[in-house]
Amino acid sequence: MILDICFVVIWLLMPLFWHLLIKMAHLDYRKLTMPILVILFFYLFQYVGIPILFFQLDEYRYAEGVNDKILMLEVFLYTAYTISLMLIGFVVGNRVLGDLHPYGDNYVGIWGDVSEKISKMTKLLIFALLMICVGVLVKYVLKVGLDNIALVQLFGLSDNSASLAISRSDMGNNFSGKYHWYYLFMNKLMLFINYIVFAIFLLKPTTINKVFFLALTLITSFSLMMATEKAPLVLFFLGLFLVFTCVRNNGNVQFKNIIKVGLFILIVLIIFYINFMGESGIIRGISSIISRTFSGQIQSAYHYLEYIPEYQDFLLGRSFPNPGGIFPFTHFPLTMEVMAWHNPIQAEQGVVVGSMPTIFWAEMHANFGIVGVLAPPFFVGFTLYWMNSLINRCEANAISVAFFVWLTMHMKDLAASPLSNYVVDIYLIVTLAVYLLLLLVNGGGRFAFRQLRR
Repeated sequence: MILDICFVVIWLLMPLFWHLLIKMAHLDYRKLTMPILVILFFYLFQYVGIPILFFQLDEYRYAEGVNDKILMLEVFLYTAYTISLMLIGFVVGNRVLGDLHPYGDNYVGIWGDVSEKISKMTKLLIFALLMICVGVLVKYVLKVGLDNIALVQLFGLSDNSASLAISRSDMGNNFSGKYHWYYLFMNKLMLFINYIVFAIFLLKPTTINKVFFLALTLITSFSLMMATEKAPLVLFFLGLFLVFTCVRNNGNVQFKNIIKVGLFILIVLIIFYINFMGESGIIRGISSIISRTFSGQIQSAYHYLEYIPEYQDFLLGRSFPNPGGIFPFTHFPLTMEVMAWHNPIQAEQGVVVGSMPTIFWAEMHANFGIVGVLAPPFFVGFTLYWMNSLINRCEANAISVAFFVWLTMHMKDLAASPLSNYVVDIYLIVTLAVYLLLLLVNGGGRFAFRQLRR
């Protein structure tokens, strides 16, 4: 009983402490910044649902083995510490780099002066990049085989008798090829281009811009949905909403728009869960959505603490990438090993069981124990603030808006992915290169910067 009371009190008090830190960093929930958006994902996926698992209120997660209160308390403390230190990183970032929306009381928004200027050469380059992405998508579909596309199977348009789970695996973890290169073009770069096209349409809502945006959105939606994954399409819609907020509302978040988008995303998810996951009815669909959103990633962190060091010694850095084998260790695929350990029967039968990513502190703990969790959250927080500060200093146009949204949606995965994913981040490196190239071409061979008014 005492443990339960202490847990509830601390869980309720921590957000008040975090609110003070956010104020100290001169951040505002009503204004779009990368630190605020990323930390909100941590709140949503890693914090809100902790009491549900601590008090064993989710029957499905309980049946999955999440039934140790002491271990859940450990998850809670690590997560609370991580969020706190990230916010301290924001505060230090603010003191070193200045405000992210430095307009005082007469705030017009960091995106309040978005330029409509996009040169013809830039548009041609955007179109060329899009054609490359579409070409890669077509090549991927042909390589997998149209009959083996999970979405095609789902609608009964395929002769493939394999289960959807196997088809999804063959399209991703078990893909016979270097899937990450395909993913770069048909997901990451395509999303970035879609955001640019949407921003251009919002700035100049001509018929041709509208048709181009809608056509591209259909292509992107298919690319995101073809493995019958739910989250990518929902996050794509959320990204479009962020682009809209930057361009039309100067980066100011309006509560009524949040309600509209929230309801739309809920309806989309209910449809997905009923049709893709076989849930019987709206109530079951909503129940599954709540469980997946608020408990899913926390459950993964719980299993990491179960697995290491009880069943696997601390990795001492082996989960990090080892490109070309230049370091004296063999890479340990942590997310896949945890999933295989948690699903031993499928693993023994040779069934591909996927991976189990979770909040980044869990990987650091798996490598170095509690010592590995102490410092990284601060540097993650400071880096997020620094990234946002750099984008603010580039000319505000459709390209910068799109990259700001893309980078925010990319970095929000820290709430549900290992830190090692960002050590040699080919997705970020290539997309950043494309962003800088587009800025250079649009600026006539030079980068356009702006002086922010303090």
